[in-house]
Amino acid sequence: MNRDLLKERKVHGNTVFPFVIYPIDIYKCNTVLDCHWHYELEFLLVTKGKATFQVGTQYYEVSTGEALFINSGELHAGFSIYNNDCSFTALVFNPNMLYNGNIYDPIQSKFIEPIMNKQFKLLVHIKSILVHEKKILKYINEIITAEQNKTFTFELTVKANLYNIFCLMLDNTELIKHNDNYSQDNYKIERIKKIMEYIYENYNRKISIKEISAKFNMSEGHFSELSSLAGATSEAEREVYRPSSLL
Repeated sequence: MNRDLLKERKVHGNTVFPFVIYPIDIYKCNTVLDCHWHYELEFLLVTKGKATFQVGTQYYEVSTGEALFINSGELHAGFSIYNNDCSFTALVFNPNMLYNGNIYDPIQSKFIEPIMNKQFKLLVHIKSILVHEKKILKYINEIITAEQNKTFTFELTVKANLYNIFCLMLDNTELIKHNDNYSQDNYKIERIKKIMEYIYENYNRKISIKEISAKFNMSEGHFSELSSLAGATSEAEREVYRPSSLL
């Protein structure tokens, strides 16, 4: 089992410029994107077909030309619709590349850290309906084009367009007043991550639903509920639980 199915630990890009673009084509496969999370921020642009993507506890049907914003630490996965082909491009980057390197950086403290701490209600599904959505998609496509053409100013184009994107997102959002529903969803996601890591660590043996439920002090019914949030298709009555059913 690939550890990347859980929390990604690989470096995206390099330490000097921690940004990378992944073009991905999926053919006749139910799973478009395995359930996982990472520290980096991500924009995911669907370039062909459409698919259903999970971000946190929400699901979004994303069509060609539309995009998703995936925040740091956000559990996410993707599933095809009727096993149709789907292509998408993922822009993954470490938020450190948006800092200016000073001891005190107002960009970091005023904008980037609050974004990562989910203090803003940022747009997740970018649909190309509103004016600012169309501009965001334009900037994402400009980054992809610059990378494809290997332009001399590629790094400048990436940073300039990422700043433009976040300016538009922040200008069209509001501060979040975290309520009980938010806290509950966040608690569920963190439990899912711990369960997934436990499964990875014990992947070389059969793991029963009863064992996992006891390990994390929950009923088997509650475990099945959490499994569904991670894209699971497992049945609560199954005698033996296999990680692939959760991931």
